[in-house]
Amino acid sequence: MLRRAGAEVIVLGFRRTHDAPSFDDAPVVDLGETFDGRLTQRGVKVVGQILRSPMLGPKLRGADVILARNLEMLLIAATARRLHARAARLAYECLDIHRLMVSTGWVGPLLRRLESTLLDDAQLLLVSSPAYVRSYFEAWQRLDDRPSPRVLLIENKVFGACPGPGPAPRPTGPPWRIGWFGMLRC
Repeated sequence: MLRRAGAEVIVLGFRRTHDAPSFDDAPVVDLGETFDGRLTQRGVKVVGQILRSPMLGPKLRGADVILARNLEMLLIAATARRLHARAARLAYECLDIHRLMVSTGWVGPLLRRLESTLLDDAQLLLVSSPAYVRSYFEAWQRLDDRPSPRVLLIENKVFGACPGPGPAPRPTGPPWRIGWFGMLRC
């Protein structure tokens, strides 16, 4: 989607499979494998990547925008931006709120404080629902009480599914309604 809009894209990220994915001529910087549900292992990987962030310099120098797609990547992106691409704008895409982010135990406030500090460095917050802003960022992060990033709502839709302006033609037959229940994992 970013490339179709004219952006030059470099993908930096963790993977959940044995081999790193490829993206139509976009260079990929593999940050290593992480495992679903193993937050401690992911935390160790994030710290390792922060320590290795000087190696990201050649990939980030000259960047106009750094887009982080979750909290762990926001931490890596903010650190690498400070070191290598100070002029780049930082965008945080938050497509879900992990249960730990609203926990009242010791982990929840710690993660929210980290996110709050990183939000202060971001120029843009991308969300897929206004409910994320209302029920989480305003309620838990006090987004409306402080200088904050601009919020942009990008609805969860298949990019390019519609041939032009207006809704896609309806399929013949009865109206189809799909209920999706359970955990969604990237």
